[in-house]
Amino acid sequence: MKVGILTLPLRGNYGGVIQAYALQRFLKKNEIDAHLINRKWDLTREPGLIYKIQRFIFQNVFWRQVLSFSERMILPRTRVIRSQEEMQLIGKQDYNAFVVGSDQVWRVEFTGGVGDNYFLDFVNDPKILKISYAASFGTDIWKGSPQQTAKIKKLIMQFNSVSVREKSGLELCKKHFG
Repeated sequence: MKVGILTLPLRGNYGGVIQAYALQRFLKKNEIDAHLINRKWDLTREPGLIYKIQRFIFQNVFWRQVLSFSERMILPRTRVIRSQEEMQLIGKQDYNAFVVGSDQVWRVEFTGGVGDNYFLDFVNDPKILKISYAASFGTDIWKGSPQQTAKIKKLIMQFNSVSVREKSGLELCKKHFG
């Protein structure tokens, strides 16, 4: 079985690196061929001020150690992917399942640089399993527009299994996505 793991970009994301490493290692120990989907923000998106500040701090404090660990220990991984078109190609490769999770992958106001990829919008084959693993909204308030909420509800309803990190995430799923 081949599984793609999708989480927030790992550069400077210490918690995300640990989670991705642990999940990939667990899957490998259970004889599953687990690949990190190396998704970065789309090149057309300008990062916000908070991201720029975080990036500056992590570049100068943690980045080298985190990046070194990530590049040595979270393997295999896809090449860097920076567009919706490239993600569509990933969805057509020979994966049996995709796992999205951890961090604030379902906090739509922070993940606009990848469209709805964290809701696995690039996976169109119903035979491919879709799983959320401790997906987090990072807040107890849903900020998606009515149109975005309707689209994401359809995507979440296609998941084979959904787990969220916080109790508030469970309430958001019930309230907004049925």
